[in-house]
Amino acid sequence: MRIIFITVLLLFSSTLLSAQSLSSLRNKYISITRDTILLDSLSIAPGSLRMSSGENTIDTSAYILDFINSKIIWKKQSSAFTQILSDTVKVSYRVFSFLFGKEYRNKGKELFSKGGTSTPFYYNPGSDQPEIFRMPGLTRNGSISRGITFGNNQDVFVNSSLNLQLAGKLGDNVDILAAITDENIPVQPEGNTQQLQDFDKVFIQLSNKTNKLIAGDFELKRPDSYFMNFYKKGQGGYFTTENSLNNYNSEKKMILRSGISLAVSKGKFSRNTLLVKEGNQGPYRLTGSNGESFIIVLSGTEKIYFDGEQLVRGSQNDYVIDYNAGEIVFTSLFPINSEMRINIEYQYSDRSYTRFVTYAGANHEEEKWSLGGYLYSENDVKNQPLQQNLSSEQVTILQNAGDNLNLMNSPSAYLDTYSENKILYKKVTVNGVETFEYSNNPDDELYSVKFTFVGNNQGSYILTNSNSNGKIYQYVGLTSTIPDRNYE
Repeated sequence: MRIIFITVLLLFSSTLLSAQSLSSLRNKYISITRDTILLDSLSIAPGSLRMSSGENTIDTSAYILDFINSKIIWKKQSSAFTQILSDTVKVSYRVFSFLFGKEYRNKGKELFSKGGTSTPFYYNPGSDQPEIFRMPGLTRNGSISRGITFGNNQDVFVNSSLNLQLAGKLGDNVDILAAITDENIPVQPEGNTQQLQDFDKVFIQLSNKTNKLIAGDFELKRPDSYFMNFYKKGQGGYFTTENSLNNYNSEKKMILRSGISLAVSKGKFSRNTLLVKEGNQGPYRLTGSNGESFIIVLSGTEKIYFDGEQLVRGSQNDYVIDYNAGEIVFTSLFPINSEMRINIEYQYSDRSYTRFVTYAGANHEEEKWSLGGYLYSENDVKNQPLQQNLSSEQVTILQNAGDNLNLMNSPSAYLDTYSENKILYKKVTVNGVETFEYSNNPDDELYSVKFTFVGNNQGSYILTNSNSNGKIYQYVGLTSTIPDRNYE
């Protein structure tokens, strides 16, 4: 209490000095029709108040001054008050820079609670979370971040990252389980461990005793059936329900399960047989279902089998995988020899067309028998390409090709403008064949050309050089003995 008193006294003195050094004088007229009058919003300096009625000064016995709260209380029964000739008096006084009677605090009293003897008061901070996240029984955690990236050869752009997990109850009968992670650049996890955590995923599950609804990124797996086997990653919705029905002929129950899903497929299925070499642990590159190179494998979708047994992912197990490069490396715990036949099934990112997945199923189960029916369909969405715009000539080629992959080829060259950052070609006739030759001459008629891998020594072009801008190809002809003519 002594320390507080000294602090208040010093504050009072310093404020008084500053008030005297500045012009804090007030002059006004007030009415005395009420017993108590508020003079000012600031505290009055003691000894500075002067009041007069006409030419007469009002004696201090006619009123009580509350200088802290800046109030005057009239003593209407005193002899000095009866001498006042009018209902309006002139008042002169000086003020401090603030009101001493006002309560100042950083936190409200309701935030403090009585505690034990060692901590008589402790602060209980409130939550700044929105009301939806302050429901009883709901556990939440996560983070959000923002960043700025810039450089001397790129524009400024903003990076954002969101990581949110929710688990608990939204009501008496509704449970929620949510995991929302979002990155500007989706990066797949490294396949060096047995457990994977996706960096770009939205998963929300609402459920009660009989129903379950999943929205966002989820996995469709084979039902409890021998005749249908699939595993697919999708984005969309999945609803399942399970009901128990009383059997009136016995005390046992019948179970009816059903489900339906509509989603967009995140990848395309492929299966490879790895041709391994003696003592070479890898890396072994995976290809697409049509022989595409440089594919991106969807994380966690691979299944590798050797002699009918599935291998285990992880640096302490059988293999590791680089999903972004589509490469597999076997660990020293799984030595490779040339007699092995290793089969691998996986899904890879194929962003040519939007692919819709439809699934529906129902199952009726009793004690001694069960009956079920399932439907699974996956199709490209016609006329909705994602990363290409087909010309009318290319559409005609695809229509005429049918299911023959060898006929699904069309010229890719088109006229382009010169740029030192582009790899461009000019047309050259070699032995009566129109070919393309690399050129960096701005005076030439230049073309942008895409080259496709067509198989070992099955093409007319070879890869001659690679730089930061791309790859350069050279024409050698179909009959050339030069190796690695793999492109057209």
